[in-house]
Amino acid sequence: DAILMVEGGAEEVPEDIILEVIMAAHEEIKKIVAFQEDMTAKVGKEKRVFECKDVPAEISDAVRAYGHDKLDAAVRCADKQQTH
Repeated sequence: DAILMVEGGAEEVPEDIILEVIMAAHEEIKKIVAFQEDMTAKVGKEKRVFECKDVPAEISDAVRAYGHDKLDAAVRCADKQQTH
């Protein structure tokens, strides 16, 4: 229904032309989405219901003890090569 975010930069194309092109693309995207929704309604499978399972505390605790600190360090690491 709407364009959520656009990221980019242009120094040679005026902003009004960029906006015009984005809106034209949005109109075409809406047609594609409508087609996909129509096809899904005609031939798509029903979505499966996801049932969340409780993980036993001893398994959760063991996984956390094994990997929490490693994962935390990897997520906070600025050097991508060090995370491998």
